[in-house]
Amino acid sequence: MKSLLIALAALSVVASVPVNGKDWAHKDFSKVIIYGVGGSSCGNWTEARKNPSSVDANINLTWVQGYLSAATTFVPADFSRTDVAGINAFMDKYCSENPLKDMYFGAVALGAELRIKESQ
Repeated sequence: MKSLLIALAALSVVASVPVNGKDWAHKDFSKVIIYGVGGSSCGNWTEARKNPSSVDANINLTWVQGYLSAATTFVPADFSRTDVAGINAFMDKYCSENPLKDMYFGAVALGAELRIKESQ
């Protein structure tokens, strides 16, 4: 039952994301409920990345990959223009500039960036 609730919550979050990456900047994410480490601060991401092979760094990366995978499941997109190194680089930059924001917002920004690049 818990897995079903988590899946339904993830579906509701992802289904609310606009298809056009440019629209993401105007989306109100203030009422989104974030499950897992995506609700942790970007400061957590930055601290974990000091040791890239640490369990925390890998859990954070896996959460972002899962978010992007879910996003492409419910709102078709081709995110093949990035890989683990690209995700880490984007999130490193985003989180160093926004240490108090949740990692979730970095994942949303990455998804928006990839959608914009896809449409070009």
